[in-house]
Amino acid sequence: MCEEFTGVADSLAEAELVRARNQIKAGTLMALESSGSRCEQAARNMLIHNRPIPYEEIVARIEATQEAEDNWVLHGIEVANKTLLPMAKHSWYLGANIPGKPRVFMPYAGGMHRFRTLCNDVAAKGYEGFVLQR
Repeated sequence: MCEEFTGVADSLAEAELVRARNQIKAGTLMALESSGSRCEQAARNMLIHNRPIPYEEIVARIEATQEAEDNWVLHGIEVANKTLLPMAKHSWYLGANIPGKPRVFMPYAGGMHRFRTLCNDVAAKGYEGFVLQR
């Protein structure tokens, strides 16, 4: 398992890393797309910052540390390998539609409850693993 992770890390192009970061940021933004959460965010920004803060500004101010990224990828591989999902060698979920791309199962296969628990834990620890800029 560790050898596979190391092999993927060594062969991962910068463009792939940027794409993965952008996917995470996009997912974060998509989660905020309900009317209630938009209103809550706007009200919080007005109370704290005395102005609404655009999502673009929020996204520009948060970046995962390399260690947190590596740990998340390793965790995702470990969780996926407990399922049959990575065995589908020709799946687009593995990047099979892109010639030469390392085959790594990208979606989180641990379930929504576990994913939310992990996210809540990171938030409760002051966004451990993220660099926040002011």
